[in-house]
Amino acid sequence: MSEIGEMHDEWLSIDTIGFHGRWICSPNQRWLLTHGQIHDSNAGSWSSNNPTDAVLLFDHDKQVCRLDGLSRPETVAICDAGVFAVYEWGPSSEFLGPRCRLRVFTPEERCVLQHRAGAAVELPTLSADGRYLAFHTLTAPHESPRPEDGESVFLVDLHDSVILWKQSVPVVWPKRITFDEASRHVVVHGESEDIFRYTYDGEFLDAEALGRASMRRALSDEYGYQLFDLARSRLDNKLSGDCCAEAIAEIEEWIRKALEKKMSPNTKASAHRILGEIAERRGDVRAALAEYLAAMELNPKIGLKKKVKALEAAIDAKGT
Repeated sequence: MSEIGEMHDEWLSIDTIGFHGRWICSPNQRWLLTHGQIHDSNAGSWSSNNPTDAVLLFDHDKQVCRLDGLSRPETVAICDAGVFAVYEWGPSSEFLGPRCRLRVFTPEERCVLQHRAGAAVELPTLSADGRYLAFHTLTAPHESPRPEDGESVFLVDLHDSVILWKQSVPVVWPKRITFDEASRHVVVHGESEDIFRYTYDGEFLDAEALGRASMRRALSDEYGYQLFDLARSRLDNKLSGDCCAEAIAEIEEWIRKALEKKMSPNTKASAHRILGEIAERRGDVRAALAEYLAAMELNPKIGLKKKVKALEAAIDAKGT
């Protein structure tokens, strides 16, 4: 007789133990993992004021594992081997406290990993054989003991219970993480079908795709800050290496597009200052002066008065 109760879309109810929660299946459809609340261990009462958070694992239709006393198990994952991951958010008063943790268990209820990240965890994903775990972290809050854990992708070897690597997450917000086990790649899926791959050794393989995605995202930002930041970053890289005129011209175009958006006056002043510095570097004194004056009009305290006077004097001396 099946021990699985009534299933409705993504919800599962088991009246015999007063359980109600969400469920997922392993890719091979063998395992069913559900997480939710047990309202009464004495069959059928849904009126208990002290429900217990729990996770249940079924092998086909037989319950093989039950974890009680959890703290808001909000995110779970299951693989074909029956190994499963549970992320507990913990009480709201203990955000990132001792009860906020990511744990991985075998079907025999053996805990093979217990990890407390410095940022909230999402998208936990297991390789089919249960050997590896990948997950993404959100932005770390100010009170985090390890803010460097935020906005990263992690790969964990569950056989040795060690983090193999942590990498900065691609600029596009991840939608899901998968494993390409034949190629030994961790694959981060982003917006617009963007795919970013990491090797099991932590090498990032899709720098060009990331650049295209970054530009697309920056251009869609109505305020212009992302585009301006991208232009500044690219300019710093060009000035520290090979500096070709075409690349600098492209960066200038990005900055001018950012100026057409809704950036603050001070940020626009900084943009004009950078355009002035670019013009001055290539010897276009008049263009540089115009940009510096535009910057000072937006932010009189930007620190360009001496430079403006020097350029005006240079123009007067040349009589142009």
